[in-house]
Amino acid sequence: MGLPTPDELRVSPLLAMLDDRQLHVVGAFLTPETYQSGGSIVREGDVGYVLFIIKSGEAEVSRGAEILRRLAPGDFFGEIAIVSEDGKRTATVTARTDVDVWSMFGTSFRKLQVEYPDVAAALEAVVAERLAQG
Repeated sequence: MGLPTPDELRVSPLLAMLDDRQLHVVGAFLTPETYQSGGSIVREGDVGYVLFIIKSGEAEVSRGAEILRRLAPGDFFGEIAIVSEDGKRTATVTARTDVDVWSMFGTSFRKLQVEYPDVAAALEAVVAERLAQG
């Protein structure tokens, strides 16, 4: 799994509003990773500064014993930890199947903010809207 193409990234609501140039920019800041079925991708309460976009597979989000939602290709998570002050994970995300993701570390996001402020601002607007919706 290499760098994502604009068409692969465009399926994510986080990136859908970006044009091809902006998608290429974001793609260069993403790292491919794979998680095995049943494994935790992130754990509630852990410190984490990584945003994830699911390329393939399914995962579930839980808080305590409660399953909050299921995630599929294009869905993203980890945005709260990347923009919040304390970087604490607010939920656990577990791979229901083998899951391929693209990840972006907080340091890469900060670099994106400096080098491509228009792209970072577009992403921040989607994250802010999602946080406002709860």
